[in-house]
Amino acid sequence: MSIRTGTCLVLASLAVVFAFAEISARLLEAYGHYAPKRSVPAYMGPNPFLFSTLIPNRRTALGGGGSVEVNSLGFRGAEIAVEKPPGTFRIVALGGSTTFGYHLSIKSTQDTYPYKLEQELRRRLPARQIEVVNAGVPGYTMRMSLLNFVTRITWLDPDMIIVYHGANDASAFRSQDDLARSVVEADITSVHAIGTLERLIFGSYAFLDLRYRIPRLLSKLEAGRDGVSQRRGPNASQPHPPRDVPLPSTLAAHERHLRDLVLAARDAGTRVAVVRQATVAVPDCTSRPDSHRRNDAEQLQDLICMQIDRYYPHLDRRGIERTLESIAEIQRRIADEFDLIWIDANEAIPDTPEYHSDMCHLWPAGTALLARTIADGLEARIPATP
Repeated sequence: MSIRTGTCLVLASLAVVFAFAEISARLLEAYGHYAPKRSVPAYMGPNPFLFSTLIPNRRTALGGGGSVEVNSLGFRGAEIAVEKPPGTFRIVALGGSTTFGYHLSIKSTQDTYPYKLEQELRRRLPARQIEVVNAGVPGYTMRMSLLNFVTRITWLDPDMIIVYHGANDASAFRSQDDLARSVVEADITSVHAIGTLERLIFGSYAFLDLRYRIPRLLSKLEAGRDGVSQRRGPNASQPHPPRDVPLPSTLAAHERHLRDLVLAARDAGTRVAVVRQATVAVPDCTSRPDSHRRNDAEQLQDLICMQIDRYYPHLDRRGIERTLESIAEIQRRIADEFDLIWIDANEAIPDTPEYHSDMCHLWPAGTALLARTIADGLEARIPATP
């Protein structure tokens, strides 16, 4: 057999294996047993005003049998009318993935806190038609919620908005330049500029899975060769020592964007409820035993340490805690200044694996408790009759 023939057979065999893997992955996704390794979820796309939004009229299956349903207006959940129905008290929940419902812990719209809040308020106020719109989008900061409000939410004429932010803002703005670059360097057209072949490649589940697994395999092999554990702590590769205090740019950005959002809401005649985000106490990630047999609390700690590695390399353990505390203090101060509704969810939700799936995301038990906590703060502020 010639070298050319052998090469063709090898390539043909690889093509068959790749096609089998692709078909298998798509069948497993259809039945809820596999989640594609996309860097951007299939239910999100670029937007010229908001950088990224949910794709309208999109239903996306999640691993484990769950799904994300996006309505025709680009919000997670059932259809709503742009024009508010007569007699309806409309609440819009603003935030990131903790509002939207993080796909690794929240598998359905019914498990999100806005959905549960709507049900809870309807139960408590049966004479009112309560509607809660989930306007959360994964990755959004307070700045994005401000843009979301002025470009989309005001058209819905909400009676009240709920602002639920914290962890994303602590990681997003590390310098004043971040605020400008996020606008000037925003590349919202890149997904439309690639060719057909690139679309096919990057849309392949098998390719995405290989791109996800190969770097991790090489990293493990390198770690094993060097005799170094992969769990090295959040600061192993940082060229500069992480800070133990908040960055002024982070706090200044959060305060400015929250203040502007409150002023915009006041001009629109919309009440504002600010909810302190529920988070878990930051663990010590520098010295942990390397064991595959971990209890729930240890697994939760592992997830948090991975998040710290990725999102907070500029801060040490105390720096993260102080930043989150400072953000909450800014929220409380502005709530007092403008006579807003202030709700401390961090105080109400225990930081245990029963409620938390990672540093800031919740299990369904956590979103249920969050919904009840918010309902406690809102119930007396909603008129009993239209």
